[in-house]
Amino acid sequence: MPGTGRRRPKQWLEDLARAAAYGFFVVSGAGALLFPLQSYDQITEAFNLGWGVLQLPAVVAMVAVLAQKPLLEWRVLPVLVAGVGLYAAISWIAFGTQVPSHLGRAGEMTALTLLVIARYFALWQKVEDAQRIEAVLSTHREDHP
Repeated sequence: MPGTGRRRPKQWLEDLARAAAYGFFVVSGAGALLFPLQSYDQITEAFNLGWGVLQLPAVVAMVAVLAQKPLLEWRVLPVLVAGVGLYAAISWIAFGTQVPSHLGRAGEMTALTLLVIARYFALWQKVEDAQRIEAVLSTHREDHP
């Protein structure tokens, strides 16, 4: 439960899995920068650099999950969507211009992009709910000092 310092039963498992996933986004981004792709002949270094850089802010999302700060996680997700989406696009380009063996990676990266987008929308709903609750509480505090 955001802000209470307590998690729902088994919530810690979901949080741990999500924090680990964000950690691996960071590993992936760092890997893209330190060890650029060699299998994409027609893909420019700019795409590779962009993909790597856009995944590094996942460290913020990881900390946000562990600290139970969903608003912070929500704010970082568009950057991650851009990074993972860019890699998905690179994979689809490689599939279309090189060999069909890139299809599996293209499909998986597209699925991952969509899962991150789904998380963004789930958090957006939580943010809006929290804002409505805060507005009600604020109004109540003003009416009953």
